[in-house]
Amino acid sequence: VYASSYSADAGTPTAQGDALVGRVNTTGATYFNAGNYAPQYVQLELPGEYSIVSVCLLVVQSPNGLTEHRLYVGSALANLTLVSTVHDVTSSGQWLNITYSPPLARVRFLRLNSISSPSWIAWGKFLVYDL
Repeated sequence: VYASSYSADAGTPTAQGDALVGRVNTTGATYFNAGNYAPQYVQLELPGEYSIVSVCLLVVQSPNGLTEHRLYVGSALANLTLVSTVHDVTSSGQWLNITYSPPLARVRFLRLNSISSPSWIAWGKFLVYDL
């Protein structure tokens, strides 16, 4: 997990990454927090190329309000494609579930760019499901 920045108050970058993708961690971090307002990004690198059928994001946000997030995917960082935009009022604890039919093919990298938000950029989970 890579990000534009990490808040030291939310734990180490490794612990925040582990919490974000659902890996077991023992360092106490329970979510990712960029420690700043938009624009920010968080990026996942998968261990290979996959066909992605859905992405689920758990919002951590205070205060609630209008946000915009853009998801880019691809097989290489130099060649990412915009596949989804979420522009809506969101609230902490809300799941943003995005499905793809047909599945997104040959995905190794996922980059979530947060464009605007009334709060610091933070996520509870960034889950990716393949075929």
